[in-house]
Amino acid sequence: MFDYELEHIFSYTVTLAEPEVVGPVPGGVRANLYATGGEVTGPKLTGRVRPVGGDWLTLRTDGVSVLDVRNTLEVGEGAIVDVALTGVGDLGADGYERFMRGELPQTVALRVSTRFQS
Repeated sequence: MFDYELEHIFSYTVTLAEPEVVGPVPGGVRANLYATGGEVTGPKLTGRVRPVGGDWLTLRTDGVSVLDVRNTLEVGEGAIVDVALTGVGDLGADGYERFMRGELPQTVALRVSTRFQS
């Protein structure tokens, strides 16, 4: 058995361009959301989100979004960190219909698995 001690190292926020809607696919709709920048803040790392990458999203008709996210962070003295996330977000039972009307949520609770490489 392991005892874990978690420590907050940093958080980051990403600004996104307007969604590029690919169109309907079986079970939902595909959209690309490209990163335009962002900020890395925290007690151990600070920096910026580079304006590359984004989220290649599939929004299912049940309102659950399937995430495929890639971002690049530039931290400290210019070190590059690759970020990859997979997971889901829940936009609610009517999330698909709202998205199709162009009503985008300001925030979405996500459940993700994240990998950092540097």
